[in-house]
Amino acid sequence: MSTANCPAPGRARETGPSGPRPRAQGRGQKDDPVILYGLHAATAALGNPRRKVIAAYASANMAERLAPQFTARGLAPRIEDVRALSRRAGANAVHQGVVLEARALEPLTLAEIAPAGPVLAVDQVTDPRNLGALLRVAAAFGAAGLIATRRHRPAESGLIAKAASGGLEHVPLVEVGNLARALTAARAAGYWIAGLDSDGAQEFESIAGHRPLLIVLGSEGQGLRRLTREACDGLCRIELPGAIRSLNVSTAAALALQLSAQADRAPERGSGC
Repeated sequence: MSTANCPAPGRARETGPSGPRPRAQGRGQKDDPVILYGLHAATAALGNPRRKVIAAYASANMAERLAPQFTARGLAPRIEDVRALSRRAGANAVHQGVVLEARALEPLTLAEIAPAGPVLAVDQVTDPRNLGALLRVAAAFGAAGLIATRRHRPAESGLIAKAASGGLEHVPLVEVGNLARALTAARAAGYWIAGLDSDGAQEFESIAGHRPLLIVLGSEGQGLRRLTREACDGLCRIELPGAIRSLNVSTAAALALQLSAQADRAPERGSGC
């Protein structure tokens, strides 16, 4: 994706199969379970009251390590060896000795999010690892939420959760049918809509301190779509010192959120647009 492309938000969800091997892609049916794996993803899921965990599977060592979390959730993990856990998690999944079967998180509305920090929106980011990395960055920098469309994004999955390293449980998802309309509604609610675009006419730093702020990030290939761009208050670029101006979506988000955090710590710099 181009360095600063950005449209509006939404969420992802992957479904697990009826058997032990989850589907890697696709949304499946609404009530299909999600297969989560890995220490950080599992720990965050167990600590999230909004996450319904159906069953847990763990190695003997990991069951002992996570015993307080399992007990708090009223779960008795089934002890399995590495090969059995690998079959549950899927091919090439780094499960670290723990696999959870859970329900997908219910999306929220923008009105349910407290804008303590900027809200991110994604315009058709389709790579699950990129979306997971974006959620990890969003959680690390205190983003208030992530807006995504119901279609044209990866389903919630163990791959996303593992890449997010727990961020999937900490960043509220707002799921919308149409991004451009959602951005227009957010503007009416008082948000300043900044579309990240490496060729944007405005420096992102000039609006980084605006609150509430919604930062739109474009897809890996085409960046922000036309209607998304038109729904933004401004197209903003992040000034980079080197020869490459294009960054992946999670790196662009990290820079924007860092600039926003710096603006919060230095209000004398102003937040005018």
